[in-house]
Amino acid sequence: MAVSTDEDVPSSEGLESASQGRFLALITAVLIVAATLIGWMFGGFSLVRLVLPDDAVAPAKVATAQQQAPPTSQQLRAWLAQLESPLDALLIQRDNIATAAAKSDMVGIQRACEAGQMVLPQLQTLLPSPEATLTTALRQTLEDFGSGFSECLTGIRSQDVADIEMASVYLYRANNDLRTLMALIARELNDVDSGNQDVVPI
Repeated sequence: MAVSTDEDVPSSEGLESASQGRFLALITAVLIVAATLIGWMFGGFSLVRLVLPDDAVAPAKVATAQQQAPPTSQQLRAWLAQLESPLDALLIQRDNIATAAAKSDMVGIQRACEAGQMVLPQLQTLLPSPEATLTTALRQTLEDFGSGFSECLTGIRSQDVADIEMASVYLYRANNDLRTLMALIARELNDVDSGNQDVVPI
C-alpha cells in the first residue's frame, strides 16, 4: 500500500503563496509596461512648466472702468498658476506608482493610488477653465486618472489582474489627455500672445 507524504500534497498556505506570487508578477508586468510608455512620452517633466513662464504670477484682481476683465492671456496664466501645484502633485503619484511597480511593492502602489485620488478634488475646483476646450480636456483627464486609480485599488484589494490591466489603460489614456490639454493651452496662449517667446509648444 502506498503511503502518502506531506511533500505529495501541497498545503493551502503554499497554494495561496504561489497564487499571490503570480498575481504580483502579473500586476508588476502590466504597470511597468504602462509606466515605460508614460515615461517615454513625458520624461518626468512638469507639464505645466512647458507653457507657464517662470516669472508668471496670478494677476491682481483689480477692476477698472476701462478694463473690467483681464485679457485671455492673463486669465490663462492665472489659471495655470493655480493648476501647477495640484497637477504636479498628481504626476508625483503617477510616478510613485511606476516606482513601486518596478520594485514589486504592492503597498507602495496602493498608497500612490490612494494619494492620487486625494489630489483629484483639488483639480476639480479649477473647473471650469477660462476656455471651453480646456475645460473639456481637463475634465476628461481627471475622469481617466480617477478611473485608473479606482481600478488599480480594486484590482489590488481583490487581486484581480483584469482590473489592474484596466487601470493601466486608464492611466495611459489620462497621460494622453494631459498631453492634449497642454497642447491646447500652448495654442491658446500663442493665439493671444504670439510674441511671447517663453511659451514652448508641445
